[in-house]
Amino acid sequence: MVKKIGYYIIPLLVFFSLDVVVAHGVSPAERRLNSPSHIAGFASDVIPNELTDTHWSGDSLVVYERVVSGYAHAISVYGRDGKQKFGVPFSIDGAADIHISDAALAADGSVVVAAGSRGKDDTISNFIAHIGKDGKLLDIVRTTPYVVRMVCPIADGTVWTAGFERDEKLRSVKQYEILRQYSFKTGLVASALDASKMAHPADWPMYFPVGMYPWETALRATSKTLGFYSGPSNEWITLDLTTHEVRREPVKALGKGEQLTGFAMTESGQVFASIEVAGKNPSLGLFELVADQSGVRSWLPVRGTLRTADAAGDLTFTRLLGSTGNQIVYFPEAYPSTTVHWSTVAH
Repeated sequence: MVKKIGYYIIPLLVFFSLDVVVAHGVSPAERRLNSPSHIAGFASDVIPNELTDTHWSGDSLVVYERVVSGYAHAISVYGRDGKQKFGVPFSIDGAADIHISDAALAADGSVVVAAGSRGKDDTISNFIAHIGKDGKLLDIVRTTPYVVRMVCPIADGTVWTAGFERDEKLRSVKQYEILRQYSFKTGLVASALDASKMAHPADWPMYFPVGMYPWETALRATSKTLGFYSGPSNEWITLDLTTHEVRREPVKALGKGEQLTGFAMTESGQVFASIEVAGKNPSLGLFELVADQSGVRSWLPVRGTLRTADAAGDLTFTRLLGSTGNQIVYFPEAYPSTTVHWSTVAH
């Protein structure tokens, strides 16, 4: 049995309701969501589901198919006014199947895609692709045996990625650099974060520590910093985009049944996520990743955004889409609403 909350279908596992504020240790009164500064309505196809994903990237909302179906708009981009800027197909010569793991907007308004394909001879290839507004494939960089899970284009035209590596027989590789910077002109530019030096489970599946599922990890950037959240290793990791200095901070683990449905890092460095909780009383809300005096970070709730499935009244928050500047961008209402709000969080 499943129950739909916000924009995701969640198994009904036994967990908590709004007592999450106690479990995470801090009263939600310490932070609150301000009134929206901007509101826009979008088309119905921006709602994420089992086949597509949606997030705010740059100054636009990016929607992409996880498995490319041949539909005319495998990737669609919408502006702040809710109107579609463009929608493009996505194909690779000789590919029988294409799976998109992430898509993000580059500074010039084009799209960077992380994907994998299976050729007609069953050869598997992993790559990042650069797609123009007209749908034309501009450049492609093959990354195999490194599997890119997330992409983050930055202002200099390069792309930072997070991913994992496997051998020619698709088996786990234990030592590799998780974060990599690519140029569409020269290929691999830089890399950081040795996977073998991260806390890991004994069996160490090959997708560790970027996660098996999209909600386990996130990669975002400000003008100065790359941020990588690893749920499997319970860490928040930042990389200075100028010096490439890496800083690692432990994060208190989420409980069973909790999962991230959206993620954002504002220009000032605030980190937020929308978290849904499965259980007899499913709930959802907005949380901020905050460090305590010992340097351990925890997900702390934002007042007024926590909600159980059967709560009366209007919703104020359902799913985080991303950020622009120091504002977060989010769905305030449940399906089938496609209204999007822009707001800041006050402390």
